[in-house]
Amino acid sequence: MNILIVDDEKIIVEGIRLLVLQSGYGVKQVFVAYNGAQALEILKREQVDILFSDIKMPVMDGFELVEQARALPVIPEIVLITGFAEFEYVQRAINSGIVGYLLKPIDEAQFAAVLQKAVNRVIQNRVAAETQAEHADLADKVRTLNMERLLNIVFSGGAPGPGEQEWMEDTLGKTGEKRFQLVTFHIGLKKGQDADVALLIEELKKELMEYFKKEGRTEQFYFLRAANGKDLHCLCVGMGELEGLRSALNWFYEHYVPCVPSELYISMSDVRKKLSRELYTHSQEAYYERYMSDEKRILRYSGADNMHKVSIIENELKILEVHICNGEMAEFQSMLAQVFSVPYIKKSGLTVRAVYFLVCNMVIMTFHRLHMDIPNVTVDDLLSEQVLSSIERVEELAEYIYGVVFDMMMQQEQFNAGTELTIKKIVNYVNVNFHEDLSIKELSARFGLTPNYLSQIFKNETGESFVSYMNRLRIEKACTLLRTSDLKISEIVRQVGYNDSQYFYRVFKKHIGQTPIEYRMGNS
Repeated sequence: MNILIVDDEKIIVEGIRLLVLQSGYGVKQVFVAYNGAQALEILKREQVDILFSDIKMPVMDGFELVEQARALPVIPEIVLITGFAEFEYVQRAINSGIVGYLLKPIDEAQFAAVLQKAVNRVIQNRVAAETQAEHADLADKVRTLNMERLLNIVFSGGAPGPGEQEWMEDTLGKTGEKRFQLVTFHIGLKKGQDADVALLIEELKKELMEYFKKEGRTEQFYFLRAANGKDLHCLCVGMGELEGLRSALNWFYEHYVPCVPSELYISMSDVRKKLSRELYTHSQEAYYERYMSDEKRILRYSGADNMHKVSIIENELKILEVHICNGEMAEFQSMLAQVFSVPYIKKSGLTVRAVYFLVCNMVIMTFHRLHMDIPNVTVDDLLSEQVLSSIERVEELAEYIYGVVFDMMMQQEQFNAGTELTIKKIVNYVNVNFHEDLSIKELSARFGLTPNYLSQIFKNETGESFVSYMNRLRIEKACTLLRTSDLKISEIVRQVGYNDSQYFYRVFKKHIGQTPIEYRMGNS
């Protein structure tokens, strides 16, 4: 199912797009446009099932777009959007035969109702257009789409609506008789490769269905695309413990992956008697363990519920807390790097997910104890599963948490006062060690500041950028040595901290207006 969203306000377009992707209807593609003319071009070349269109737009308004769309071979279901609540707009929308209308600002409940109505119309129209022979196949697709939507709701922690829970249990089999396991296929492109991930997911799904059928697997398999658009979930429903599934997936991995331009990780939850969000959580937790080994491609949930084992990491958590309370960001950064290292996590026996959330909860509780006003968005950012699924290395978790904590500390007056003293220390350090191979990155690590922030406060303190300040110090020292010593110029270049003589000559002439030789001769 394809959807087109058109509005001249980008924030409205992105807001509706997010609601569509979170709806659980298995939307294949979402097109966007910012005026009616752009939207009409998309309608002419793409198969669009549902059109969300603003009324007031430049170039071509919503009503003209509706008239043009109705002249096309395939007419989408239409929902009009307006920021004008006057009766004439509402009446016009109702009389135009569209699905419905939405008033800005858009209410999520109203949007969900209108989207469901539009989806039902699409399905009804498709059913009506098919012959009797095709009807059964289409009904099966509708059931699959409905099952995909309900499973997405369950895996996100929600609850199906009235009657939907019973339908789902009847379709999957009563709890206690069946066993459930969630297998997630995480797809990424290989370096240097370019491919359509959505197409890869469809091809993977097709290959899996054919493989399971060929193997004579007796389980039921329900496929659904993950909310991030990059993963494919497969709910396996069967009797017993679903024995043999892992070995079957091993064979599939070895024979399938070399043939496609994608990298693939397969994560498996444990086997449960109940269909719940835990299946999704455990599948994701297994996936996070890929950070511990590049070689393992099929990852299985260990069943270790170790989130409560705070004592294993208690000492490190206390040290991190002290560093936050004292505003010791360099030390905090160093300890984070130690905790989020492969050797440490392996030695602790904890999972990557457990370590991440234990540290994040400590950070949040420490902020509360310090009476720091924590925005809800900061809490949400720290406790987001999205962070875990998006990183490439476990060390990035330390960098992420440090960035969040640092931003919070920047808002505190006491920390800002400490930062003023720190920048004076940094300038003094540079003045003494300018001949060394210094960089913003090295200084930020040494003094516990982010590179961007250090660059900003350094320029505020000195009136110069870091590079300009370093060059000036070095050239001033070079001038002194040229006037007062017989050292070779190559030796002077080395002593003032330059590794490239040609670069030194260019910088020297830019600052002094003479070459080093000319300067020495004029001041001898």
